[in-house]
Amino acid sequence: MAKNFEVTKRPDEIFPVGLRYSTPDLDEDETISSVMVEITSDDEETPILVVDGSPTIEFGTTVKQTIKLGTADVEYKVIFTATTSAGYVYEDFIYVKVRSL
Repeated sequence: MAKNFEVTKRPDEIFPVGLRYSTPDLDEDETISSVMVEITSDDEETPILVVDGSPTIEFGTTVKQTIKLGTADVEYKVIFTATTSAGYVYEDFIYVKVRSL
């Protein structure tokens, strides 16, 4: 089941975004074993939102990626591809809307 969320940030803000998996996505002893992150936007000419460091897994159930920069008035998609200890793969995303003050 895909999870879609929306976050708004200013170009100078740096902070983590992430997702938490739970039942029914994960069985009782199942955990997230790996995660990859890709960032896209509809505007190919616009500088991309930037990741700061590598994605992390916390407590076996939460995936996070720190983001920074981005161009005002552009919407980005932060795509998380998470693989579980049982071998299931989930692809979920967060929309990040960059806005000026």
